[in-house]
Amino acid sequence: MLLEARGLNIFLETRSGPLNIVNSIDLDIPPGGVFGLAGESGCGKSLTALAIMGILPQNLYATGEIRFKDRDLLVLPPEEFRALRGKEMAMVFQEPMTSLNPVLRVDYQIREVITTHMDVSRKEADGMVLELLRAVRSPSPEMRMREYPHQMSGGMRQRVMTAMAIACGPSLLIADEPTTALDVTIEAQILELLDTLRRERDMSVILITHDLGIIAENAETVGIMYAGRIVELAGVKELFEAPKHPYTMGLLRSLPHGRGEGLKPIRGTVPRPGDLPPGCKFSNRCDYVVGDCRKEEPGLRIIGDNHRARCIRAEDLKWP
Repeated sequence: MLLEARGLNIFLETRSGPLNIVNSIDLDIPPGGVFGLAGESGCGKSLTALAIMGILPQNLYATGEIRFKDRDLLVLPPEEFRALRGKEMAMVFQEPMTSLNPVLRVDYQIREVITTHMDVSRKEADGMVLELLRAVRSPSPEMRMREYPHQMSGGMRQRVMTAMAIACGPSLLIADEPTTALDVTIEAQILELLDTLRRERDMSVILITHDLGIIAENAETVGIMYAGRIVELAGVKELFEAPKHPYTMGLLRSLPHGRGEGLKPIRGTVPRPGDLPPGCKFSNRCDYVVGDCRKEEPGLRIIGDNHRARCIRAEDLKWP
């Protein structure tokens, strides 16, 4: 495996002590594949990505194990992690306008990534910037590289972020909601671009989104997150054909299925991290709940080949 996470927990420092907000995450990311991470806003998807990249905010910390190319990232010295980040693993952030420096030109920001990790001259770096903008299908790259982020559209800024992420040829690219706030046409272009770059450069991709349609079309394996936990883990085909966790079923039922059919939202709201129900954390919203669900939180149970679900009734659930 390129990346393996075992028992990954993320804690928030509070006045009353550490609060566990991401709980016991296990991940396996193979070389060259696309792993989708999906769930409602606030379920811990982005925090998991930030923990992998080693850039959690100061009031958060991670425990457990994250192994990347046989190195445990959580015990890696800071200077070694900085050398790794940007070169061997990179991230496309959710909102490029807040990730790019508004007072620096695009060429400077991309060139900075290159010169930090590679021993090249200014002229060579400028040539690489131009080639990167061409690689991400930026129109008029010679002109774009001299612009500032505010002079660009959302789609163009996302292409710049992608160019920065792939500048040093990373083995792992984390794309955190890469199509947020983009219109449908540009969304399709960005997703197609990421897939093309993945195949051309033999990268692994962790694709984070709340849109199950994007997962269905672009990922090979998917983890569904709820309340800081992975509640279902399966191949994309298996998950969409036979989901085995009530939360996954609720997400699928919330999607539009046909003209004139009403949506079926999941009842209730996601509980706060410090106010989770006992036992299964989805029990207060679940239509299949029984008494045993509230006694003890289930682990990820093996349902079939490459399919696990955090539900004691998984084998009894029928879909649709």
